[in-house]
Amino acid sequence: EPVPIDMLGYSLDELNECSRNRPEKKPKGGYDDPLQNVAAHNLDRLKFQGDWIVFPKTVFDFAAGRFAHDDQNALYFLINRQWHPIQTVVYGQSEKELIFRPRH
Repeated sequence: EPVPIDMLGYSLDELNECSRNRPEKKPKGGYDDPLQNVAAHNLDRLKFQGDWIVFPKTVFDFAAGRFAHDDQNALYFLINRQWHPIQTVVYGQSEKELIFRPRH
């Protein structure tokens, strides 16, 4: 699911100004400015609402042997003991959607 950006009350102009005022070399410990805080906040939200949903489910399916690929690196997913050609798997909160590719 898309995760909207939370600007923490800052405007885009204010964050652009932070970027322009940063030293060329990143200081030890980071910039400690609003732009860094907004970025860290949104990265945490993306992990919680995205990565932590997708990653465990992907690892589970991989460990269960549900993914395979052929000599051309085409991706397959195991359903009812049969391999199906897929483009990707989209994992959601409670279910997954297999995006199939046409068989040749």
